[in-house]
Amino acid sequence: MEYCLEILKRKIDDYLNGVIEKEKLGEWGKEAYYDLLRGGYTKKEKIIIYPFLKTVSKIGLEIDEISDTYPSTKEDVEFIQAIISGIKPYNFQIIVTVPQCIYKNYENDLLNIDNFKKIERLKNELENYIQNMNMNSKLFEYIREITENYNSNETILDMLQEQIVQSCKALFDIEQQKIMPQLGLYPKKENNNFCLLKLKQYLECFVGEKNFIINVSYIKGEHNLSILV
Repeated sequence: MEYCLEILKRKIDDYLNGVIEKEKLGEWGKEAYYDLLRGGYTKKEKIIIYPFLKTVSKIGLEIDEISDTYPSTKEDVEFIQAIISGIKPYNFQIIVTVPQCIYKNYENDLLNIDNFKKIERLKNELENYIQNMNMNSKLFEYIREITENYNSNETILDMLQEQIVQSCKALFDIEQQKIMPQLGLYPKKENNNFCLLKLKQYLECFVGEKNFIINVSYIKGEHNLSILV
């Protein structure tokens, strides 16, 4: 299902201008919201409207106090319109995981199970190095696999992989098969493998073993998306 900020804005404008009834807006919102929950949230253009879709999906519902169900109001929709039109600033965070089952259960050409397996192999080999400090050529082979011909930037997994690729390029000399010297400015004496452990965290997030946070901000109608691990 195709939906994004521009489509949401158009649907809301149509509702508030009397072009469509609240029931029609609610039906569209419910369909989009459940698609997002099934896996659509992995796409950047969809996750940025997550809380708005959740609100719109409740338009037209009947009050059910037993199940604690309450419909969204026209004022709720007007608040969303003010945000995406640039009148009000807005910020939110989403705690996210991307479990492997999504690759099977959600149809999306941007979710590549082969790429998932490459990242998983690198994670396992990096864990082995951190634990045993025994470096072998497989580590650099797996780094090369994920850094060559990488140019996608449409999903939150692409954002994670961008961080992984940049970290690998800074930490490893792939041609010489060695670790690069680590720089520091008055770092706390925590762990000599701090940068390697941070890379490991990004890899664990990519393969669905750890949560990460999506930060979204709306300022003057423009949105910004970032990741925190």
